[in-house]
Amino acid sequence: MGSPPLQTLLRQVRRSTNRKQAGRLDDGALLERYVRDRDEAAFELLVWRHERLVMSVCRRVIGDAHEAEDAFQATFLVLARKAGSVGKRGALASWLYQVAYRVALRARARAARRGSQALPQDGVPAKPDADLVDAEAWRELEPVLDEELSRLPEKYRAPVVLCYLEGNTYDEAARLLGCPLGTISTRLTRARELLRERLRKRGVALAMGALSAALTSHAVQAGVPIQLVDATVRIVGLASAGSAAVPAHLVPLTEGVMHAMLWTKLKTAVAVVAAAGFLGWGTMTFAPLSQADQGHADQGHADQRAAAGVALDAAAPDAAVPVQAGAEQSKHKIDKVPPACHGFSGSLVGKLVGKDHEKGWLVMEVRHVKNVWRGNKAKDPESCLGKTVKIEKVFGKFLDVLLALKDGDGVHVETKHVSGDNFQFLGEVLARADLPPKIIRKGKKKDRD
Repeated sequence: MGSPPLQTLLRQVRRSTNRKQAGRLDDGALLERYVRDRDEAAFELLVWRHERLVMSVCRRVIGDAHEAEDAFQATFLVLARKAGSVGKRGALASWLYQVAYRVALRARARAARRGSQALPQDGVPAKPDADLVDAEAWRELEPVLDEELSRLPEKYRAPVVLCYLEGNTYDEAARLLGCPLGTISTRLTRARELLRERLRKRGVALAMGALSAALTSHAVQAGVPIQLVDATVRIVGLASAGSAAVPAHLVPLTEGVMHAMLWTKLKTAVAVVAAAGFLGWGTMTFAPLSQADQGHADQGHADQRAAAGVALDAAAPDAAVPVQAGAEQSKHKIDKVPPACHGFSGSLVGKLVGKDHEKGWLVMEVRHVKNVWRGNKAKDPESCLGKTVKIEKVFGKFLDVLLALKDGDGVHVETKHVSGDNFQFLGEVLARADLPPKIIRKGKKKDRD
């Protein structure tokens, strides 16, 4: 249990409308107390300090109220499990942002498979000033801003999260990150430049002032209900003490991100060793991974690619575009997705006509709509029959499946239409299948024209 001073702080935080302050101990000191003593009061103070940041990310990315609450709890379960391995503890807010974003991507995919419900209006970010960001630009920007922010290098993402999303001053950010005030200003300027350039490549052109306004609009919104914080702290406490297991509905979210983090560490270690070998540091011998560790690494590979890829891409051009398979130009072109198929969620069977296993996409001629999910919004899913479509964001172990497939093979893939002519793989099914010789419509076969 926590010491009396921390318990006093907790009582003050619960009565305060400015929960972000959550006492005056910094994140590093609170993390140290939790890692060393399993001080539950220290952990609860961390939850109160960052609850708005985490919930805001989850709400923006998922768009489903219940899934956002699950993602919120899973994020702090990951923190409890990984508290001892957080590197720069003054940058905990940035670490939590990244974990929350990864968890939210998994939760969003889960919500898409089973249908979603509307998010209350106070859970979405405020729209920036119309004089700075017009309505059309905001519609293009809103889905991708978190994605690009999550991809920034840590040294640039941390000050953005602290200053723009949590509302800290430059002085406070400098103290938390342990660097000079001028460094914070320089890194924020560089972060905005990187974000602006990456967004430009995705077709979203913004002036620097408009980008700053958009980042400010992503600042933390309304606080989290005290009941949810209490439940989260209670789950963490029971799970850490071994008194109870993590609730079943949180396990896929928590474990999935844990695997992805493990895989990231393994890749980093391999890169360092490879660099050492390249520089002539000699030959090194490694013991093979245990069967359990190999399983975690394989799953982590899949989860990391999912975390990096589930967010929406910029809309594809309306005109049919040539598809490249590896370095060769494919003769096939992507067809326009009929409006009646927009919002499709389910699985398709068809003929593979192109792929790139390194970039994680495939092109198929659709011959059968095998399944339709409850989250499907397409008025006529079968309107895509006979169309050649591109499915992106294939990840993890499914890249090996894609590598083994050959043009002309039958393929069964779980996918969702996201925008324009873009379909997106969502991570459950990608397999070789018997190729229907004809288009199958509602259980009947129809010759292809």
